[in-house]
Amino acid sequence: MYSNSLLSYSNYYSNRDNSRNISITRDSQTTNIKIGQIEDNNLTDLTAKMDFEYKLTPHHQLDFGLQYTLNRIEYSYSQNDTIKVLDRDDRGSTLTAYVQDQINLLDGKIQLKPGLRLTHFDVTNKNYLEPRFSANYQLNDRIKLKAATSIYTK
Repeated sequence: MYSNSLLSYSNYYSNRDNSRNISITRDSQTTNIKIGQIEDNNLTDLTAKMDFEYKLTPHHQLDFGLQYTLNRIEYSYSQNDTIKVLDRDDRGSTLTAYVQDQINLLDGKIQLKPGLRLTHFDVTNKNYLEPRFSANYQLNDRIKLKAATSIYTK
């Protein structure tokens, strides 16, 4: 039995100020105004993951694990320093469990990996079942053939 744990955090942000200040003078009175667009984008991702490998036999391994991801998206878009076109602060999380069987045949020349992933997305409050399968064939020391199929949910 082998296990691996991971805790990760990432942050993507972008602040764009495509605006400029201009001065308008009319009848000896000067007015300063700001024109253009201001865009702020901030995405954070916090993930906790645990993976396990259990060797059933020298040619048969069971992999399984859990993952939790929390995303926060803050986005605002303004025009001319006065009109806020879009202002969002959204959160979403996914909880995923998976199991995968790894079977080696013919002294490792053929490797089969059937698997199943179950994901719960809290924004839609739905569960998604995603089957997976891959097969490898080691043709020689330099060439490996691989075929895979899966169902992914966006």
